[in-house]
Amino acid sequence: MPAQIKAYHERNLSETRLPIWQFSGLALFFIAIAFGAYTNGQDKDEQAQFLKAPKSGDVYEWKTKAGAYTTFRVSEVGTDTLKVHFNNYEVNKISGIYQIDKEENYSDTTYQITRTELQQMYAGGEIVDINRH
Repeated sequence: MPAQIKAYHERNLSETRLPIWQFSGLALFFIAIAFGAYTNGQDKDEQAQFLKAPKSGDVYEWKTKAGAYTTFRVSEVGTDTLKVHFNNYEVNKISGIYQIDKEENYSDTTYQITRTELQQMYAGGEIVDINRH
């Protein structure tokens, strides 16, 4: 590169500054990532509390052995066991659970699950979410 053009180029580089607003998108991106990590941690803490102290009406989102997703709802809480009603329907994707979580979809039959079984299901990843209404 000729010396005259090189000098012109270096002078332009030293005089040109990037505006701060150009980096605002990057800052918003990192803020969104940090917020997501924080709320995920809060959700995990909340689920751990729900698991330790279940209440009647809690809805557990459950991944079946076949890979489908369904729910079960707690009807009674005993000292060692929970009485639950399973949902009669399943969906292929977890995002579709809201479509089947309706009062009329739960069976009338009551099943018992021990608290130990419930904790094992959660630890094994079978229970994917706990909702308290």
